[in-house]
Amino acid sequence: MTAPQVDVISQNMSENIRREQARDLAASVVQALFRLVKLSTLHSIDNQAMVRQVEETVSLIQDFGQRSGHNVSVLFTRGSVFVSGQLLKANRAVYEGALELGDILGRCGYSEIGVARDVRASDLYALASALAEALRSSKPALVDRPAPRVRLRAVDEAVLRREVAIDREGDEAAAIVRTYATAIVIIRRFYDDLRHGRYTLRQGVKRITQRLVDLSGNETPAFLGVTALRNQNHDDAGRAVNTAILSLAMARQITSDVVLLQRLSMAALLFDTARPRLTGVAKSGAGGLVPQLSEQQEADVPAGTAVVLTALGLVNEPSVMRTVMAYEAHWVRRQPALGQVYRGLRQPTLQARILATARAFNDLLTAAPGGAPLSADEAIATLEQEAADPADRTVLRLLVGALGIFPTGTLVELSTGEVALVVQTPSHPARYSQPRVRLVLDASGGPIAARALEVDLAERPRQGEPTRHIRRIVATSDDPAVASMRAYAAVQEAPQASHRAPASAAEPSAIRTIPVPPPASPFNSLRMPPLQPITRPSSPTLPMTSAPAGRRTQPRPGDAGRGPASSPDASQAALPDDG
Repeated sequence: MTAPQVDVISQNMSENIRREQARDLAASVVQALFRLVKLSTLHSIDNQAMVRQVEETVSLIQDFGQRSGHNVSVLFTRGSVFVSGQLLKANRAVYEGALELGDILGRCGYSEIGVARDVRASDLYALASALAEALRSSKPALVDRPAPRVRLRAVDEAVLRREVAIDREGDEAAAIVRTYATAIVIIRRFYDDLRHGRYTLRQGVKRITQRLVDLSGNETPAFLGVTALRNQNHDDAGRAVNTAILSLAMARQITSDVVLLQRLSMAALLFDTARPRLTGVAKSGAGGLVPQLSEQQEADVPAGTAVVLTALGLVNEPSVMRTVMAYEAHWVRRQPALGQVYRGLRQPTLQARILATARAFNDLLTAAPGGAPLSADEAIATLEQEAADPADRTVLRLLVGALGIFPTGTLVELSTGEVALVVQTPSHPARYSQPRVRLVLDASGGPIAARALEVDLAERPRQGEPTRHIRRIVATSDDPAVASMRAYAAVQEAPQASHRAPASAAEPSAIRTIPVPPPASPFNSLRMPPLQPITRPSSPTLPMTSAPAGRRTQPRPGDAGRGPASSPDASQAALPDDG
């Protein structure tokens, strides 16, 4: 560790000490404001008690401003008190006084008071006089600025209770969208602090982490669906939030440990914290855009991330765990250039692999400026080619299962008993489980030779047509046992590609009918060995855990062929020996 990196940690520790001192001083400031307001209702402005209290309050506010670098802002909401964005830390007597001060301001129609750090005695005298006069009237009323350096503001209670109302109504989709938007804003502010050289882990980042973990347990399509906004949020904050959502969806399949999930989500949100420092933006304190990393800077990213995360969280168990996850995830992504992590003496954790895979998948789906993004199917194919060992392939299976996606070439059995080949995956994450399929076998096991049907499972069928959904996976796209079946299904459309007639108005939009000549008995020579059960590889680090009770009443499409079979014959192909 170099000397400048040590300076980052020591400087951040001194700032944390000053911040804690300012937070302790906030209780004295709130108590002084409360005493000032109470005395204004008992004594005249020129009373000696008022004079001493004004002098003491001015001194405390100016001291608070010097230590924290902020003006005093006291917000009273739902039985809580926040001072300059931090929850008030005080004993019971001070807190009761603060709540009474909030009630006094509430009678005048205000819920927040702001005082500039360069406040003068005349400002506080004006505030006390205006409050005393307003409280003596039958209808208390105040102006927004009773003094040049004092501001009062009313916060609508409906805004403060909006999130609670959403949770109470059970509108999970709205809660997910709102949480996603809030997370983007908070992470953008956090990264802006990093670009200005301020290494402070905002409380909002921790609250967003907890919120994402809670929402990941519901498994609603909207939880992954919001990541479709990646092209609109291609900045650091958008990538961080999308990576956290994907990582949680992957990890939820093997563990329900809330502590582990929170650490994984936090590591994903803090994944790019080293970039401002490595590029010199944080050192200059000028902010602005972070330039691209050079080759040498890319090699320094794992170590730089460990330094910044240590500065943000100091040395404690949660901080060390997320620092190790982020360090190993960065190294895994750069392993071809850096070599094996820990020189091969120790394998990276499964959490780090999950984080690296989620970030790589999100980056592949995020289009560069002026470029076209890859589809999810193409991104998974790219990751399959890059998978170097069984652990990487295990994590890729977790990604496929979390997305509920069926890669092109997967043979599936539909709810009607038909066997079909996946030919196209949807672009929106919420519809990954409803691909376009080409029917291969009918419900009785006979080949569909005369007319090849393509069905879009995401579209509503015509009246009288059966509703189809995927019941289970017959064979994955890389299973060599049914390669001939996939080849037959793929060749059906090729001879007639140029003679495809447009769908008539009477045909449903969900089904395309493609006339083809009868095949020359493709199944007469097809003798397939029985398919072996497809099981999920065991996890190298995290134990495989069963899903909590009440989470899922039906298996998701992505889990049908990747997890343990739900019945003894669930993994056997329903294919006849003879057409």
